[in-house]
Amino acid sequence: TKSSKNERNNLYLFTLGKAVSILGSSIYTFAIGLYVLKLTGSALNYATTLMLSVVPMIIISPIAGVIADRIPKKWLVVGMDLANGLLFTVLYFYATARTLDLTIIYVTTVLLNVFTTFFGIGMEAAKPSLVTSDRLIRLNSLSKLIDSSASILGPVIGGVVFALIDIRAFILFNAISFVFSAITEWFIDYHLNQDE
Repeated sequence: TKSSKNERNNLYLFTLGKAVSILGSSIYTFAIGLYVLKLTGSALNYATTLMLSVVPMIIISPIAGVIADRIPKKWLVVGMDLANGLLFTVLYFYATARTLDLTIIYVTTVLLNVFTTFFGIGMEAAKPSLVTSDRLIRLNSLSKLIDSSASILGPVIGGVVFALIDIRAFILFNAISFVFSAITEWFIDYHLNQDE
């Protein structure tokens, strides 16, 4: 049936969009931490970079929850990935014109994690509307799998990226990934279960 096909589409698009977005954030956070360590030789600066990827999440989560209830989930999810895409595009041009300094890295890390927190809460809030209750358990499982995989694979891939790829090329790749993720999320039917 059409509803069943739409549900399958939602499952695929949700998984793809969230995986690209969350993994991209996780890889960048680890790789940029290593970049800071190499740049400054300071364990304190490295720790600060990692701290700035966690603190915004703790502070923003309660506010993001309230906002997620008040605005359409599609705007929140797609908007936050586009914001991250724009952030990395600006960072790429900055890194091409000048060298990446600590201030710009810190600011970018904070903004990335603010946008990613809003994105994550928007995605969570949208889940019951994306599929019927029969498939919600599967969707929740996929969502948890993505989160777990990102926390394990992020540092592993981040280390490889840092060792093998120029940081500017990686920033550009991340910008494109976030925009791709936003495009996939645009095609999700955010009201599927409300039509039942």
